[in-house]
Amino acid sequence: MLVDIITEEAHQIIQYNVRMISRLVAERKRFENWLQLEILTRLMEKFPAIEIEKAFPGTQERCDFWLKEQTGEESWIELKLCVTNYCSNYCEISSARPITNQISDIKRDLHKLHRLPTAHSRTVILIAYPFPDFGQTQSQWILHLARLKTTAGNVSEAFSVPLERNAKHAKL
Repeated sequence: MLVDIITEEAHQIIQYNVRMISRLVAERKRFENWLQLEILTRLMEKFPAIEIEKAFPGTQERCDFWLKEQTGEESWIELKLCVTNYCSNYCEISSARPITNQISDIKRDLHKLHRLPTAHSRTVILIAYPFPDFGQTQSQWILHLARLKTTAGNVSEAFSVPLERNAKHAKL
């Protein structure tokens, strides 16, 4: 399915560009649009019918990726990047957007997807960064995921990528 392919492509793109992305993460920059276009570039040959920024039926709101699968099922996928305030020793800059606001944005996207017929595949791919390898922030993050789970129903981790900056470690 499209979600598996997009997840794998995002993982490969991030791994291939880990030095640049480590720098962006350290500066708490968002790179959602760039990642969306990189994924689209890789998928256009395999899936010429893939669309980005497809309008949700009857609205002006848009979905990041859409494809009618060979089975006839429609895949609707939102790509979300969430900058955390975790790993303060990794980043010298704190996020200008509180994580609670970003979680609320993700919930809004989940609600848009839930308005689609259940026959469609509806997914949010969430990439959150930076993260420590361990510690109390993990429990804070679990609370944020619990907020998403009440809307999404299913939350699972697909991959993590180690980042490094000046001998300081974090994960994407």
